[in-house]
Amino acid sequence: MKYWFARNSYKKAPIHVVNYEEMVLEKLPKFSMRELYLSEEFRVLIRSTERPTEQTRIEYLSLFSHSHFFIPEIFKDLKKVVVLDDDVVVQRDLSFLWKLDMGDKVNGAVEFCGVRLGQVRNLLGKTKYDPKSCAWMSGVNVINLDKWRKHKVTENYLLLLKQVKKKDEVSLREAAFSLSLLSFQNLVYPLDGRSTLSGLGYDYGIDPEVAQSSAALHYNGNMKPWLELGILDYKIYWRRFLTREDRFMDECNVNP
Repeated sequence: MKYWFARNSYKKAPIHVVNYEEMVLEKLPKFSMRELYLSEEFRVLIRSTERPTEQTRIEYLSLFSHSHFFIPEIFKDLKKVVVLDDDVVVQRDLSFLWKLDMGDKVNGAVEFCGVRLGQVRNLLGKTKYDPKSCAWMSGVNVINLDKWRKHKVTENYLLLLKQVKKKDEVSLREAAFSLSLLSFQNLVYPLDGRSTLSGLGYDYGIDPEVAQSSAALHYNGNMKPWLELGILDYKIYWRRFLTREDRFMDECNVNP
C-alpha cells in the first residue's frame, strides 16, 4: 500500500498508510486477530408474512465489523473521520462531509429502509430497539469521534459482545450484524442518499443517471466490479479509475 501511494499522487494530498490491525493488537492486546475484519456484508432474505406467496426479496447489507469499534481508541487525537469501504468508487469531491452538522449523532450513514429492525428481530436478541427504525449502510460514513466517546459507543458494543455465546470466528463475524445495528441506536445521522448509491454489486435495476450523479458508488453484493461476474453495466464506473499501466494491475486478478 505504501508503494502504491508513493507512485500515485492524489492532488498532493498527504497519505499516511498504517497497519490498523497491528495497531489494535499493540494497544489493545486482549483482542485477537480473529476479531478484526473489514466491513462485514450480510445477505438478508425478506419474505412478507402478510403475503407469503410473494417472491422473497434479497438485500445485501454492509455494516461495521469489530475493527471499526476501536477507531476512537486507536486515534485518540482525532475528532472526526470519514470511513470508506474497499468496494466504493468515489466520483465527486466528498469534502462537504466535513462540514456536516450532525448535532449529537455519531454515525453519518445512508439509511436503508429496505430493511427495518423489526424485520430482523430474530437476530437482535432481547436488547430494546425501535422496530420501525431503518437499517443503515457502511460504505461512506462520517464518524464524530467526540460524540462517539461521549455516548460510550465502544463500551456499549463490548457489553453487547459479552452476550454473544459462541466466540468462534464464524459466530463473531455473524454477530457484527446485530452489534452494529444495536450499538448505534438513535445515533445515526441520515446522509443524503445522493451522496452514496449502494447496490451496484447485486441490483440490476439501478438508473444510470442516478449512478452517474452520485458522489460515491458502493458495490455491495457478491458481484464486485473486478470479478468476472460483476454487472457489466456498472463496471464502467469502476473501470475508468483503473491505473492499467501499473504492474500491480497486471498481477491482480481483475476482469475489467
